[in-house]
Amino acid sequence: TPPVHYQETAWGLLLAPHQPPLWAVIDGVNCREVMARLSQTDAQYTCLYASTNATTQATAPWLVRIEADSEIRHWLESLPQDQHWGILLQSNATLKQLRSHLRKFTLLWTPANDQAPVYFRFYDPRVALDMSQALEPWKLAALMAPFEALIIPASPHMVLPPELTLTPAVELDTPASEVQGRLVHIALSEDTRAANGQGRQFSIGDTEYQRFG
Repeated sequence: TPPVHYQETAWGLLLAPHQPPLWAVIDGVNCREVMARLSQTDAQYTCLYASTNATTQATAPWLVRIEADSEIRHWLESLPQDQHWGILLQSNATLKQLRSHLRKFTLLWTPANDQAPVYFRFYDPRVALDMSQALEPWKLAALMAPFEALIIPASPHMVLPPELTLTPAVELDTPASEVQGRLVHIALSEDTRAANGQGRQFSIGDTEYQRFG
């Protein structure tokens, strides 16, 4: 079986009664109103960065629990998907567990510079989709260890994997309004999940770096 399985899904399916809890990682860079929205909600949420600096937090990634009938759910569902506001996760982990895990991946060591890591914006859906295709399966398994699936809002500005069949197809010239509400569900095969192993730091090699390019 292929290591990564792609299929189309929708908000209603993700929030059905038998599904694992749904979370979002919202990108403060692409969604500037995130802090104002979260301050008005009673949802569980936290910043993935340790900084308490307001300027840093304004462009930080934010982890938030999504309830089916919540204002946050309806707000995120209404955002234009070509805004690339963030990603969704299905996970039974706690807020604290997820934050601790995801913080390990906000910096990435690349072959371009072995002296310093770069910010890794895995919560930008374009990066998340590229990552699912570029990373070695065991590294993807390390990143996805505490969640069942990674879900990204589809957009015309993405390199969709050949294994994914969207009907109707999403092309570069497809109007963003036509992909609204269409989500890509990314899950790992059981074999891949079992192969999870991780070093002290998150890094990619030359081959993975080329794939990202």
